[in-house]
Amino acid sequence: MLTLATTPPTHSVGLELLQWLLSPARFSLGRRLIGSLTTHDQVRLAATCHLLRHLVEPIYQLDCQHRVGEEPMAPALARILSSQGDAIRSLEIQLLAQTLADDSDAAWAEAHRIFRRLSHLDSLTVQLDSFGLWPVVADWLTSLPKAPRQLNVVIANDDCFNEPEPESEADAISEGCIPDATCDFLGRIRSLSLHVALDIEDFGIEVVSADSIAGFLYPFVGLRSLRINSKTTNDSLTQLLVNNFSTLDRLELIGGQWNCGILFNPDQLTFRRLTGLELALDNNEASAGSFSRICALNYPYLTNLKLHYSNYLYESDQLINRDQIQLFDQPWSSITSLTITNTLLSDMLGSLIVHHFPKLTHVRISECPNMAPICIEMVSKCRQLSSVALWFCNKAEASAFWESDFTNHSVTRLSLSHVVCPDFLNTALRRLPNLQEIGLPADQSADSGPDFYHKHPGIRRVNDCNPGQYEDRIPFLE
Repeated sequence: MLTLATTPPTHSVGLELLQWLLSPARFSLGRRLIGSLTTHDQVRLAATCHLLRHLVEPIYQLDCQHRVGEEPMAPALARILSSQGDAIRSLEIQLLAQTLADDSDAAWAEAHRIFRRLSHLDSLTVQLDSFGLWPVVADWLTSLPKAPRQLNVVIANDDCFNEPEPESEADAISEGCIPDATCDFLGRIRSLSLHVALDIEDFGIEVVSADSIAGFLYPFVGLRSLRINSKTTNDSLTQLLVNNFSTLDRLELIGGQWNCGILFNPDQLTFRRLTGLELALDNNEASAGSFSRICALNYPYLTNLKLHYSNYLYESDQLINRDQIQLFDQPWSSITSLTITNTLLSDMLGSLIVHHFPKLTHVRISECPNMAPICIEMVSKCRQLSSVALWFCNKAEASAFWESDFTNHSVTRLSLSHVVCPDFLNTALRRLPNLQEIGLPADQSADSGPDFYHKHPGIRRVNDCNPGQYEDRIPFLE
């Protein structure tokens, strides 16, 4: 509940500072300040003090949610949606097939009323319960004053207890089903994310086909960043990515099994501009085996590499060892951030990373059964590391890491899966004397009581975090 506006004290240093910061004479500074606040805090700041309201409201940068066919829950946000659309920087909108079936004209009128006011919209998230709704929604988007920089499309069933229908021929999206004017509008979007939240393994049916994903992607000719999270893939869709999106700056392909032999064919000049790459890999020849044969010299701008393996298994441990050596035993001279999750690790991996990743500053190793020796070598010898996230499979692995004798004076941020002993924080500070931030899971406790910051003035905060795969972000590694 928002606090009612009150009369401030006659002399308030804090109020005077805020008035100075938010003054129209310092417009850019005020926008930066307001932009760092959540939507709730922005609205609360304007509502709490009438002397600030006229300064805050013109520079709102709000993140809003709306379900077509329903009124927004917060009256203040309803007013903003209807009259201050230029204050919204990101909008998440949900549309159900039933809503469109009940009254499509009313749904269109409502969407048009909202969209036409969003003159400063930077990011738009559209959640649909059927991919077949996309051509309708794509046409609606053209009522926006300008294309948003970022578009996120989520296909998710509104009721997780109801089985979705398999994709019908009428729902399938194909090249040419979007009008030219709409294609021109979509072509101005620079960053796209598609997440098929319900897929083959959920209900044993194909909710969205790979061909429909290909048809969906066709109009987005201006992309610099592309993320696809779907279990549905095939070689035809993979080849489309190579043909149409080979000049991307950032590519994230997760959820399914992608044929890396097509994506990263060493004989083709594709994806050479990548600065960020995130991949879900299977430990088999078509996926991890093919990816291991890429040449590092062909990706001179790559600074962020994230590899998520779907299982530990392969035909043999020797093949995992072979593929990792082939991939990492080459000069990755530009990479500053590296993530590896959910696979057996070669015994040589630590030394290869130390030797071939000279600029490595951020590393995350997660849920790899034999990761302790590799992590010890990296943390003790990579002297430019500043952020480290280590999610061990069990407490014994975590104990083995901390019982080793190493130090690193460059690491300032640490995220961990296990607290291994009552005196853990002191142990961590002996190994990493310049630590400033420590992240631990919510179910793990460490001595961060009232005396902790007095005893350890170099630590700014101890915060909670949780392990994650794919979408979940470990603090410090963004």
